[in-house]
Amino acid sequence: MTKQKWLRATCFIFVLVSLTTLTLTLPQPSKKSNATDTPRFVTTTMAQTEIMAALGVDLVGVPTPSKHQQLPARYRNVSQVGNHVTPNLEQLIAVKPDTVFLDHALVSDYQDKLKAAGLNSTVLKMQTLTELQKTIDQLGQTVHRETEAQALQAKLDLRGPKITPAPKVLILMGMPGGTALVGSNKSYLGDLVIRAGGQLVGVTTDHGPFQPVAMETITQAQPDLIITLAHGMPESVNASFKTMFTAPNWQQLSAVKQHRIYQADLTMFSMTANLNAPQAFKQIQNWFQEVLHA
Repeated sequence: MTKQKWLRATCFIFVLVSLTTLTLTLPQPSKKSNATDTPRFVTTTMAQTEIMAALGVDLVGVPTPSKHQQLPARYRNVSQVGNHVTPNLEQLIAVKPDTVFLDHALVSDYQDKLKAAGLNSTVLKMQTLTELQKTIDQLGQTVHRETEAQALQAKLDLRGPKITPAPKVLILMGMPGGTALVGSNKSYLGDLVIRAGGQLVGVTTDHGPFQPVAMETITQAQPDLIITLAHGMPESVNASFKTMFTAPNWQQLSAVKQHRIYQADLTMFSMTANLNAPQAFKQIQNWFQEVLHA
């Protein structure tokens, strides 16, 4: 090899090595951030919102709380989208959700409006404690928080000791206007009563969480205690209950005569299952003890 050819070959190898080294040391393109892939979720009930907070999930929209409710601190600055009675569709559209979570018991109020607005929704069943636990498992898988979901479910595995004889319990759900319905085992409160060792009375069918009042059936059963729950406007509903219990047919009940009527506080109880279940369960057990030791 001549000196000139040797110099050319040497230069070629030097340039090739330099280019290879440069390629290896140049900053590589960063992987796409997961932030843009994070699902945008909206909850529409306080129970859903509290579950998401317990699982550590970010939300882009939350329900507007009533005066008896308080949002978890995590969501104090998140957009509020109204409630199941008056959803704020403009705000819902503005937060651009991937999924809006709806409660099965309230779905008819929301779903058609969301569909018309082009928004996707997922229905969650939370009528009873069992349904709540299944929903937490479902959400844990959806948001990849399986471990947190299992821990949350364990706290809701509520069972009281067997009570003999089982206290006979009448659940009355009152509505604005003075009407009332009887709670069955398919209602959240009814589910808790049974888990605490109580026996529901006044229920005439196997259908639905709440049923019409059958006064003859209630009088024959003679409940040991009555638990009342307000569905909206609690001050007005509770006043209506007081008036109702002064009527002669209600005065036939020993529970009314002996003032064994307990008002379910909305800060602890609600129409559907929620994370306050352990406290509500304990309250029911305390009521049972008061009646049994009266």
